[in-house]
Amino acid sequence: MGFGDAFKNAFSNEEFGAKQNAGLKNGPKYVDVIIDGKKVQAVAGQRLSQVCASAGVKISYNCQKGDCGTCEALGDGKKIRVCQTIVPLNAKSFTVKTKKY
Repeated sequence: MGFGDAFKNAFSNEEFGAKQNAGLKNGPKYVDVIIDGKKVQAVAGQRLSQVCASAGVKISYNCQKGDCGTCEALGDGKKIRVCQTIVPLNAKSFTVKTKKY
């Protein structure tokens, strides 16, 4: 019995064929987010602050808890705090106006 024989059956219970989709049955749900007229795609449930950062939209933050109101904006016409808002799960699009309204 050689060194290689010791590992001969080490992976006998592993499957190396095509992998199944792990947990995301149909993949992530994307939402069109329009930030000050700039359209980007985001994953439903993603933090809006991350979406703004990846889109290159500058947002002023102070507390990062939603208390101070520095990052206040309009999301679909309602006042939101960008640092605490997530992209809606059941929407096709979400419009954000960050400039002073």
